[in-house]
Amino acid sequence: TKRRHDPSSGFHVKGPIDDHLGLLSKYKINLAPLRFGAGIKGKITDGWYSGTPCVTTPIGSEGMARVDGSFSKWGGKIASNADEFIEESVRLYEDENLWKESQTFGSEILADRFDKAKNSHLFEQRIVSLIAGIAAIRARNVLGSILWSSNHQYTKFFSKFVGLFP
Repeated sequence: TKRRHDPSSGFHVKGPIDDHLGLLSKYKINLAPLRFGAGIKGKITDGWYSGTPCVTTPIGSEGMARVDGSFSKWGGKIASNADEFIEESVRLYEDENLWKESQTFGSEILADRFDKAKNSHLFEQRIVSLIAGIAAIRARNVLGSILWSSNHQYTKFFSKFVGLFP
């Protein structure tokens, strides 16, 4: 990525940093033109966590909606093509009210969806329920049964093979 460093064109590659959230908080917007990915996007949550609204693609926004599934109050802008991405980036950069609103919405989404205190209890409950029903889960896991059975056969025959050597 250092080869892309070109200050004359306004493109600066900073290189490795110790505090990425501190650095992100110094910028006005976080550009995340993601073309693939699934689930929670760390680039976007890091931006929100540092107070930096984001411009991304529909793929970048997947899994990042509010609890009700809404994107109407999202922490930045979502753009479907390059021209729209540029337009929304400039708009978010120049419109102070939109920027403040987006910053607030990003913080709200973090609090609603990704709060450790809220989610750790749910995560713990899920683990407890999985452990309680592990026998039923394993009984339904046909592929796992096949792999487990094959693994034991492999061990059985490999031990006979090793036993052939003095």
